[in-house]
Amino acid sequence: MNRRDWIKSASIAVGAACVSQKAFAQDQTFTTISSSHGYTNLSINENQFGPSIKAIAAIRASLFYANEYPLEAQEKLKRLIAAKEDVLPSQVILGAGSSDITMGAATAFSAPGQNMVSSDPSFHPLMLWAEKFGVEHVKVPWTADYQVDLTRIEESITENTSLAYVCNPENPVGTLADPSELYAFCKTVSEKCPVLVDEAYIDYAGDVDQLSMMRCVREGLPVIVLRTFSKAYGLGGMRVGYAVTSKELAEKIASYYVTGIGCGCSHASLEAAIAAYQDQEWLKTVRRRTAESRSYLCKYYDSIGQAYIPSVTTFVLAPTQKNSKMIADAIFGAYNLKISPRSYFGQDYLRISMGRMEQMNQLTDALSYVL
Repeated sequence: MNRRDWIKSASIAVGAACVSQKAFAQDQTFTTISSSHGYTNLSINENQFGPSIKAIAAIRASLFYANEYPLEAQEKLKRLIAAKEDVLPSQVILGAGSSDITMGAATAFSAPGQNMVSSDPSFHPLMLWAEKFGVEHVKVPWTADYQVDLTRIEESITENTSLAYVCNPENPVGTLADPSELYAFCKTVSEKCPVLVDEAYIDYAGDVDQLSMMRCVREGLPVIVLRTFSKAYGLGGMRVGYAVTSKELAEKIASYYVTGIGCGCSHASLEAAIAAYQDQEWLKTVRRRTAESRSYLCKYYDSIGQAYIPSVTTFVLAPTQKNSKMIADAIFGAYNLKISPRSYFGQDYLRISMGRMEQMNQLTDALSYVL
């Protein structure tokens, strides 16, 4: 072992030894108290439980190689994802968060006179980017029970449709499409145009292997499955996302945003993602604690007679008869706690991200004064 490798391994071991026993005993990582925001942020679906200690250690270790382009780390993460999903590494594309990939997809499938079809409301950065290229965004409202209306989306597809987009679980409502119905939709619609299924929150929803549309990719369908390390893996600030699709579509999408050396992710980000992806125990902890916080909030809503939409994700959308922005502003001013006011089709809502239990206690204390 050379001198640099010895220093690296020794420093990592010492650092991990100092924090690991206490942190694992408390079922926590480092990021349990403070926030760079300067306030409690339950508005943008950040993982309040933080990344695993293994990911933090990997970030520290990667700093020894800050002078190197992260080509090997990039390929290692691709190989890990490909092995997990039973596809080829060439079918995996990486980006700085899922945003890079959605931008690439928007560009790759955009031309004047074309359209893209999606649910509305939904997570729409891809559509907003495509509109810059003259693409029409065909919006299909939710069903009466706040589900993606797969039937109407399919009916809205024409010969000019270049892409169909489904966010599953749906953002901002938190509902999950029936996997058999979504699979049938993907099989039928992908005969007419590619289908992009955004699974940013799938890790919170249950048995991922049963719920995901990765099976469509393995069957050779022109389906793009989008994932991110920003949510359940707790790496929102590191900016790593990925998509799995056919080799041809992977090359097409990547050609519109990957330039120069690598995929746009830093060495530290990729090493963090590699470590996080392999730490499934921490992922289980995040899923469990998120579910506990979600159950706590829903029970509180039940106790005061407040309606809400059952969610499988790390956020809950609740309708309110009061002005949602005024509610959010009042809570922020009094409690230094931020939630997200929403308004859809003339109805006000509050979308609240799940946090640690002490944050949820603070939240319900605040809500008791304004609801």
